[in-house]
Amino acid sequence: MKYKIIRIKSNSDNGTPYGSEEYSSEDYINLLRYASCLIGNSSSFLKESSIFGTPVVNIGKRQQNRLTSENVVSVPFDKNKIRTAIRMQLDSERKPSKIYYKPATSYNIVQEISKFLKV
Repeated sequence: MKYKIIRIKSNSDNGTPYGSEEYSSEDYINLLRYASCLIGNSSSFLKESSIFGTPVVNIGKRQQNRLTSENVVSVPFDKNKIRTAIRMQLDSERKPSKIYYKPATSYNIVQEISKFLKV
């Protein structure tokens, strides 16, 4: 099977251009949602992709202390381990997770801001 590879520079989810490509927040979320596999060391690969269960190959130690769900496989900077992890993730089943979900988060934020502003 052939795959299209899309390279994303850091903070592309905030509209930062990468070469001639620029992604809106909605487009970036859809890239995370519909990708066959995400490869790199972005925190959004660990956080936002967990909601969709998109398979992730997390490379290196940059995210090592972050909470990860079942959709993430972490590997060191080793070509053979990266290849093996990609093959494994492409064959894996999507398992959405609520590991980063907390009920009423927006409401709680508004309440705290209101207290601070004494509104």
